[in-house]
Amino acid sequence: MNVTKTVSDNICIFSVEGRIDSVTSSMLDQALKEVTDIADSITIDFAKVDYISSAESRA
Repeated sequence: MNVTKTVSDNICIFSVEGRIDSVTSSMLDQALKEVTDIADSITIDFAKVDYISSAESRA
């Protein structure tokens, strides 16, 4: 999974590519936690995600 983050004027856009599963979900979680205190708005673009696991994460 690749995550590209763009921040401008307290607006954060994440572009995610690949698979989000039990192995990679923690990477996305960490990236989101890094901006929650500084971003007024967060948008996540899942257009290039080909799989999202529905399994519960225990991270």
